Parts: sequence; structure tokens; C-alpha cells
Amino acid sequence: MRENDISSIDFIDVGERLDHEFTPPMYTEEFQELYNSFAGMIEIFRMNSVGIVTGQDTLVSHPDKERLTNIIKNFYNGEYSENLVDFFYVNRKKQREKGLQYKDKEINFNDNRDWKISDALKGNIKDSLKSIYKWVYRGFDQRYFSYYQPLLKNGTEQFKIMQYLYPEQDNLAICVDRGIQHIGDSNIAIISDKFVEHKGATSSTGSGTCVFPLKINTSDAPNEFGLIKPAKNTNINEDFKKLLPYDVENREIFNYIYGLLYVPQYRENFKVFLKKDFPRIPFPNDKGTFLEMSELGMKLIELHLLKSKEIRFSDCPYNELANDVENRKLRKIYYDPNEERMYFKKPSVRDPEKTFWLGGITEEIWNFEIGGKKQLKQWLSTKIYINPRTPKKNRLYHELRHNDDELDYFRKMTSAIKTTLDLQFPKIPSEDSILNKIYKKIMKNPHKFNIKELNRIVDKINNPIKKSQKSLTDFEENQS
Repeated sequence: MRENDISSIDFIDVGERLDHEFTPPMYTEEFQELYNSFAGMIEIFRMNSVGIVTGQDTLVSHPDKERLTNIIKNFYNGEYSENLVDFFYVNRKKQREKGLQYKDKEINFNDNRDWKISDALKGNIKDSLKSIYKWVYRGFDQRYFSYYQPLLKNGTEQFKIMQYLYPEQDNLAICVDRGIQHIGDSNIAIISDKFVEHKGATSSTGSGTCVFPLKINTSDAPNEFGLIKPAKNTNINEDFKKLLPYDVENREIFNYIYGLLYVPQYRENFKVFLKKDFPRIPFPNDKGTFLEMSELGMKLIELHLLKSKEIRFSDCPYNELANDVENRKLRKIYYDPNEERMYFKKPSVRDPEKTFWLGGITEEIWNFEIGGKKQLKQWLSTKIYINPRTPKKNRLYHELRHNDDELDYFRKMTSAIKTTLDLQFPKIPSEDSILNKIYKKIMKNPHKFNIKELNRIVDKINNPIKKSQKSLTDFEENQS
């Protein structure tokens, strides 16, 4: 040390970007050019939209349909009106304006620049209850939601895309963030056949989940809330398909993308770029490798919709106390990694079998994340029992029931996560997972798209955010 000073030390230039993040040495100019030559999500899909923003979730969404029904009935019957208090908010002119607010331990809503209580009350109970559907709230965490215009703040703005996810449309959508914050062990996408909340595939720190449906309607008919256009046209861009070196079906492309987004090595390789914008998708030059990933993507879609034949209740057994209603009231989330069990309250040290439990939950399954949220814990957090006399936000007034909304849903979700992990990670550490194996074949000979041709596709798409993701040709400029 005495023979050296700072001038004699060889430093590595890692290149500081404008956003004050550092580019690791592996991200060379050649590596950046490779990523730029992949196809971007908005070059592949014709249309997309951010998820639904309600402005007052506790009024329009709840994990229990019966409780949501009562909340909406109480709103229109005037139960909350006597307790409305003065509330000040900032209007569109950035002026302080007087409004009204209701708030208790369970429900909170107030006037704001985009939504007024008085306007919402012009709606009615019948139509608001007819508009209750399930939606993707946080990954596998699905809740009930009233997609009723008078009750929504900004939710109607996304109707242009959300109309294609009504149950009768029989459609699918890939949900992924633009600028993904949680990368690494956390997964970055979720499939949906339902409406999607604007944080559906992310945490509260994300920029918002965007929805890319498989089918849309390309007619010039206006997008008026409640007037649903049938999802009969593909959302895969035909101009993009012409750039592929082989002919494939639209659904195969859709499946391929979903499969690739679940490759751990893809997320690790390109995490710096994934934090900046929508994912860019590498395609192989040979059709056989493409079809391999597409097939796995289809398998993951079926798993995550909980429709796969590989889902087994035996993956998540429970003890004999399940027959007792009181035992199925979730008092506290208590996970024991040694026993691989989730107890419905803290078990007795001497006799844990006296507490109801769900088993087969390894640490890997318990820690499985989408958008930075541990999926099992996220789902359970809104299923904790609460006495109706002491209400609390997003709690159940009853035990977990044996149905597809509650206990059976949790067991299916656990099985789906188990099989997903089997595809993502090898059972033997020295080997590679099936997803990573196919990904490596893709990256040995990826198809390099012409950046100018990709940009021309973006310019042709009539999309409000079409300019947000051109190929990352300006990446180097942002490092000066």
C-alpha cells in the first residue's frame, strides 16, 4: 500500500448514466446493440393500455363478493351520507376546492378532481351490482370489482382495452410493467382472462401494469363505456409477423412471449434494460426452438389460469380439522418452513396438529413473487377473519370456504406455483431448467430485427403511448 497511490490503481470505467445508476461492465456496446435488435412489446402488439385506476378501491373492490354487494348497497341507500365531512382537494386548475369525504375503518372515498360523490349517486344499485366481476388485483390475488362507470374515477379511460376482457369475450392478456422495478427472484408478468388493476403485475412502487390482449376489434366504431365491441381481430401486428424468418400463428407468438418472460436467465441478463421500458423479446432464427418456447408458454398460461390438468389438490394437503368451520377462520398467517405448512394461527408447540394447516408449501413456493409480491402471503393477507362488529379493510367476515374463490383456489394456486418453479429451476443444481435450456438455444442464434423497420411499425400504430418505446438506440446518449 505504501508503494502505491490512487494514480497507480487501474480502475474500470462503468459509465454513469443520467439517472445516476451504473452500467455493469458486462453491458458493452455490442450487448446493448443485441438487446436493441429484439422486438419490443408495442411493436409486436397493436394495442395496449394501463390497468384500471379506480380512485377508491374500498368502495368498488373487495375479496368477498357478498361484502362488496353490501358496501355498494349501503352507498346507494345513503348509509354513509350522514357521516360525510368537509374535504379539500386540488382541482384541475390546481386550485384548492371544497368537497366531501367518508372514512371509517373499512371504507374510504372522497370527492376529487375526477370523481364526485354526488355524480356517483346518480347511478343505481341494480346496474352497479350487475357490473360486479372478478379482476386481477395483484398477480394471483383476484378480487371482486364493480366495473360501473358512476363509481369509477379513471377506470373508464381504459375501457378501450378492458372491453375485450369481459367474461363473454373468451380472451387473454399478458400483463407486464413498463419499467420493471422488481427483477431478479421476482417474476415480471401475469396472464389474465379478466379485468386488470393498474398494479396487477407490480408493487406499489412500480410505474403501472400494462395489458396486452390477444384479441381486439379493429373497427372504427367508437369506444363508449358499456357498448362492448366483440374481440374478433388479432392484436398481433401483421407488419411485425412479416419480419419473422418463419410463419407462425398469432396464438403461438402470444404463448412464446409469456414463456420467455418467465425465464429467470432472461430477466437476469437484461435487468438493466427491463428497468427502463417494456421488455424487448428475442426470437430464434429457427422455428423449432420458437415452438419449444411457445409450447412451454402455453403450459404456463394454463397453469396460471388454474386450468391445467397438472394442478393437483394433493400438492397442498390439509389436516382433518378442515371439516370444522371455526378452524377455517384465518386468525393469523403463520408459516413454518421446517414443516412446510401454513397454519391458520400460531400452533401449539406441544401439539401443532390441533391447529388447522395447509401443507406442501416449500420455502420456494412461499417466496414465489410476481411484481415484488409474495403471492401466497399476498392472497392470504385479505382472507384474515374479522368480527363484523369490528370491521377492517379487506377482511373476511367468515371462514375460508371449500370453493374456487377461497380454500380450493389457494390449493390450486400452490400447485400451479410448484409446477412453475419446476419449469424455472433445476431439481439438480448442476443441471439447467427446461426454460433456461430453451432460452440458451434462442440466444445462440437470435434473430436480429432491423431497428428502422421496427420503428416504422411503431409509427404506424395508433397508440397513445406509441412513442414511449422505440428501440433503445438512445441508450448510450443517456450515459454521458
